[in-house]
Amino acid sequence: MPVDGDYQVTNNSNWYGWFVINDHTPSDAKGRFLLVNASYVAGEFFKIPVSSLCENTTYEFSSWLINLLPSYHRLRGSNKKGKPINVTFEIWDSTGARMLKSGNTGNIQASSAPNWEQYGLVFQTELGQTSVILKMRNSGIGDYGNDLAIDDIMFRTCRNAVIIKNSLVHDKNTTY
Repeated sequence: MPVDGDYQVTNNSNWYGWFVINDHTPSDAKGRFLLVNASYVAGEFFKIPVSSLCENTTYEFSSWLINLLPSYHRLRGSNKKGKPINVTFEIWDSTGARMLKSGNTGNIQASSAPNWEQYGLVFQTELGQTSVILKMRNSGIGDYGNDLAIDDIMFRTCRNAVIIKNSLVHDKNTTY
């Protein structure tokens, strides 16, 4: 069970009165997701390098998010509703010195039923650039609400044909 400010990869969200959810991926009975119990302060909660990208290529980054706190859930002994989730995605160069692109989900309010929603942004790698750093920032604060799950984080090319040469079968190129 993650405490405030922690996250974990899991298939279990049955804590704190949160929705009990499955991962977003259809037909993936053993699927897992990134569960985030928001910190008491806003800030970066996840960072990972992404490599093997093509240089000078347009990419779409996307992921699916869900607010874990049901709208009907109230703080014990009060009528206080939970805080919305609000995540900023940032794509940085491989040194972490220059941000290439950022995007924000805006406030994602609690709902009466679990509802995965997709968010993303488009960015372009530069000549010679084959890796980036993905950072996720919590734009709100925790302590009763602002708790979320993220699934199906994806990077894919946009509008560009990628040629993959199969080294096992000579002289065969496949375009996807």
